[in-house]
Amino acid sequence: MFDFFHLYSLKEKYNLKDPNPSLIRRLKRLRESKKGAFLDLGCGFGRHLEPVAKEPDISIGFDCSTSALKATCSRIRPSCFVVKGLMTGLPFKEGSFSNVLAWRSIYLQNIVQIDLTINEIFRVLKKGGHLVCSVRATTNALYYIGLEKGHEIEPGTFHFNDECGDLIYHFFTKEEVLKRFYKFRIEDLQLKQLVQTPFTSYRPEFSNDFWIFSAGKP
Repeated sequence: MFDFFHLYSLKEKYNLKDPNPSLIRRLKRLRESKKGAFLDLGCGFGRHLEPVAKEPDISIGFDCSTSALKATCSRIRPSCFVVKGLMTGLPFKEGSFSNVLAWRSIYLQNIVQIDLTINEIFRVLKKGGHLVCSVRATTNALYYIGLEKGHEIEPGTFHFNDECGDLIYHFFTKEEVLKRFYKFRIEDLQLKQLVQTPFTSYRPEFSNDFWIFSAGKP
């Protein structure tokens, strides 16, 4: 599998190491209200894992990238662990986690894989547990770059043959978020502009739009 974090960090195209301050505040509030194990799904370099780790609860960073997990290990505390694998088949028991974070991760797949991942998140969450998630919107600048430079392999999913490697991105409408996460109780679904990256700034007339939401397991 393509190691996104290794190649992109080498080329310094993304800042993948600094946490999102507003997200950290949100996660800390959530962990205060929903105590228990925490899973950072697609954790990358662990930028959101270590700041919200809360002993004695276990926090786990999960990613398919060996290089990213090695970097994560250098910055985490004893109550944190890392696991390598694919999001479509999580190696955890049903109801293992009180909180799951999927930040800028699950859309890097095709629709079948995304649906499998969502089902896995639902399975490993405890009843009453919460997911915090972000997915790229169809108003995202990269969507329009995909129309121009990429190959649309299915509705809303583009294959980019980038200089760093082959990448797949899926882009969501609001209706699709509600459809694919139908098992969850969606809360605070908002379209937000995140900081532009060198890729999205290629089309500065469009913003780096993401659907950001919390979702509870009934």
